[in-house]
Amino acid sequence: MFNPSNQTHFSLTIKDFVGDLQVLSFTGTEGISHAYRFDLELVSENPDIDL
Repeated sequence: MFNPSNQTHFSLTIKDFVGDLQVLSFTGTEGISHAYRFDLELVSENPDIDL
């Protein structure tokens, strides 16, 4: 079943952080014998959060 396009699919929770963050987009890279990396673009409805 498909999710509505306006429904949040991913969220991010950070210990001791007060606020709601949503993941707008993310990309990741990995390779054999290499460190992995993920870059996240976050959004919040709270304009006072410094992202």
